[in-house]
Amino acid sequence: MQMRRYFLFIAFLLTILAMPTAEASYDGSQSIAGGRPIVAIYPVVNSMRERGSYYLVDMVNESLFRKFDSSTYLVMTGPALTESLQRYGVYDDPVSDTAAIRAALRAMGVHYIVKVELLPASAKQKINFPNVFLLRKTWVATVPLACIVIDVPTGTVVYDAILAEQGSDENFIGFASKGQALRGSLGKALERFERETLIPE
Repeated sequence: MQMRRYFLFIAFLLTILAMPTAEASYDGSQSIAGGRPIVAIYPVVNSMRERGSYYLVDMVNESLFRKFDSSTYLVMTGPALTESLQRYGVYDDPVSDTAAIRAALRAMGVHYIVKVELLPASAKQKINFPNVFLLRKTWVATVPLACIVIDVPTGTVVYDAILAEQGSDENFIGFASKGQALRGSLGKALERFERETLIPE
């Protein structure tokens, strides 16, 4: 009888030891990923001084979700990223990219960090001959976009560039749009980022 109880106790201990720990599976993302690389996208930093530039931030987010689509990557961003960090006792703003954040992301099994910043834009109006006689003018603008992609396990910088493409909008005086020129510039920069950033799938 005592021998039977002994074997039952040993079996119980082995069952407990075989159970996965919370740290091993962290918040379930490893199992949800299904072999896909896990990408943490930090909130877009908007350093522009343009009024209403929130729509440019929206453009960046749309481009990032297109680049890192859910069929190929498991993306952690926004509240989901913040909550996952907090489970590891990290309450820093992800934008700060502290050592504690990096350590937590490594523990979670995150493969890549993506950081994007909209830098101050430049824009000017141009009226050239013969447009002056046609009552037409052109807005020319450049929105520099700083993009960094980091391999979390190794700390290697996979991509680091400031993309500055010129956008323009020509129309009749009073209808040429600075906003359209800004969007055109940013659109070209985002196309470059999507094209040049090669991350193993």
